[in-house]
Amino acid sequence: MVNIKKIIIAAAALISSLCYNSCIAGEIDVHLFGFSYHFDKNGAKTDAPNRMDRSGQWVFNPGVGLGYDFRKSIKSEGFSPLVLGGFFQNCANSPFFFGGGGLRYRKFVLGKLFWEANLLGMFACGNDWDENKFTYGVVPYANTGFGYDFGKNLVTFLVAYVPKNSGNSITNGTDMLFINMEVSF
Repeated sequence: MVNIKKIIIAAAALISSLCYNSCIAGEIDVHLFGFSYHFDKNGAKTDAPNRMDRSGQWVFNPGVGLGYDFRKSIKSEGFSPLVLGGFFQNCANSPFFFGGGGLRYRKFVLGKLFWEANLLGMFACGNDWDENKFTYGVVPYANTGFGYDFGKNLVTFLVAYVPKNSGNSITNGTDMLFINMEVSF
């Protein structure tokens, strides 16, 4: 069995060590996970514990993540390295842990409105729906969304496309969208 407390402490230590010298200038991101939408009604789990509709196509997946963007200011545009870690409840209401790094691109398009895209490689650990055991693996993760600059904070709504049978308890039999909100400061 996976010790959740040890995983959380290790993730916090990793993020702290990566950010020690540059946290003052960088950007901290708090992710609030959300919802998933399963495209194929036949592949959705009608018995998903947190389903929001009868067919199980919409599922509530609560969770939280912590990220660090190495750019000098939240107002900066362009590419920047990014690290992200966290957990959420998968469609079986089992914990799914992830952590990794990659790149972020941000572009202000209309005044305080901006577009953002993230591409990361993630190490993931999730409880498989069918076998009820934890599996581990590396998963690519890409999302995009729009946000607004509120002055001291940015708020971004992001959508990630996750292909069918991508492993590690993310999807079973359907392509899906994963929706979350990010607050940056």
